[in-house]
Amino acid sequence: MSLQPTNIAVQEKVLELAWSDGHRSVYGHKFLRESCTCALCQGEPLLFGKGYFPSRPQVSEDIKPVGIGQVGRYALRIEWSDGHKAGIYTFNYLREICQCEECKARKSKQ
Repeated sequence: MSLQPTNIAVQEKVLELAWSDGHRSVYGHKFLRESCTCALCQGEPLLFGKGYFPSRPQVSEDIKPVGIGQVGRYALRIEWSDGHKAGIYTFNYLREICQCEECKARKSKQ
């Protein structure tokens, strides 16, 4: 069974996820928006033409989610206050980019 969020809470500057294994992740809105993996943010050349590699999106400090929905049993789709809504954040990806001290320590040992 894959990990699933059991609770999603949008705070003023962070998104908090509680996971089915008891872990808790906190993501800054700006960090999460900058971590979007969609083709537009990543500069997918097959979709946008050869040589198209934009810089990472310029994200304002006051960015925030204005809508969050689950995609199947594997991801979240977040609509942002800047109008962006193409990104799908898989649960595996969200755990991979978790910014808690425990996860940071584990990553630094790898």
